Amino acid sequence: MEGFGRAGTLPSAVCRARAQGRPPRPGVNRLRDFPAGSDLGRTTYVDAAEALGGKIHTGGVATDGSWLVRPTIIDGLALDAAPYCEEIFGPVCVVNRFATEEEVVHLANDTRYGLNAMLFTENLSRAHRVASRLRAGTVWVNCFFIRDLRTPFGGVGDSGVGREGGNFSREFFTEPKAVVMQIARS
Repeated sequence: MEGFGRAGTLPSAVCRARAQGRPPRPGVNRLRDFPAGSDLGRTTYVDAAEALGGKIHTGGVATDGSWLVRPTIIDGLALDAAPYCEEIFGPVCVVNRFATEEEVVHLANDTRYGLNAMLFTENLSRAHRVASRLRAGTVWVNCFFIRDLRTPFGGVGDSGVGREGGNFSREFFTEPKAVVMQIARS
């Protein structure tokens, strides 16, 4: 077995703030910083990775004042490090080694998030077996973000409630109501 990664996209909390707020307000050129009291203080997941013992293999945050986060691969983080545990919305992947299928399924499911998962294997039996055990709304096998709008989409845990897409949209975007009346019989 090669490696396991947690990937996502970078939330507004990831960029260091020069002027707090949301662009394009005058004077604001960065998105909001981490909340006050955050363990990471006024830094980013990517910037914090090395301080937390990780190694950035490629990518990183641009230093030219732009909002650019280059596609980034990080490894060597402790399993409880914020960049490893949090849902990062951006081109950031934190990878980890594993030895067994059992271990990688445990690592992948050891999160409160579950929007999607990606599984890369040449073994069709393994693909079905592992995909069925992953707690995620969508599992892509040997691909990413191939989507038919008629199929269900949505996460589990803190990554969402319900599904949208196809017939699932009707249920997701409507509120069933029960109306109960007692009618006097004459």
